[in-house]
Amino acid sequence: MIHKHNRTLVLNSDFTAFGTVSIYRSIVDSIRNQEDFEKGTSVVEYYNDFMLTSGGNKFPIPAVTRMTQYRPLKHKKIKFSKKAIFTRDQMTCCYCGTSDLTGETLTLDHVIPRVIWNKKLYPGTPTQWTNIVTACKKCNMVVKRGRTPKQAGMKLLKQPAEPNVVNFVKGLDPRNKIPKRWLPYLSPLYRNIIRTHDE
Repeated sequence: MIHKHNRTLVLNSDFTAFGTVSIYRSIVDSIRNQEDFEKGTSVVEYYNDFMLTSGGNKFPIPAVTRMTQYRPLKHKKIKFSKKAIFTRDQMTCCYCGTSDLTGETLTLDHVIPRVIWNKKLYPGTPTQWTNIVTACKKCNMVVKRGRTPKQAGMKLLKQPAEPNVVNFVKGLDPRNKIPKRWLPYLSPLYRNIIRTHDE
């Protein structure tokens, strides 16, 4: 059976957002927690009027759950990805400041183009946190093209840097709508850019 909500937000034991899991995984983890409170996850909130039917049994669907043991994040790093760049840059073009919460008009831009990077023998790959920014299609493909910002007469609104893992939620894509009930648990990094849907 297909439900409107297919993901559950998982909180760390200190109630900070940690990641998302499938509703099926969240139900299994909540049942484990009922059998042993030191295992699985405890349910913080359920979705309203949504029940999962399996083998003649009905299960309420967890909207938000909480881990029983704290999982530290300080030694982990954010996986480099398009959604991570969009989140870091708040779904906003780093050249003109235009925002697009759907992401449809946004692209990723190499601040120093790959050809120039390789020609000047800069260390490492040009595709890294400090050389990739969110750019609207117009700034990237029409104005800047294959040039550096200086060559194109453009300025970055902020310098790109590797983001702090503490502010990120594993599996959460800023281009996707989320349930409204997740908002209170998310960091400001998401609250300003994420779109919600009614339940």
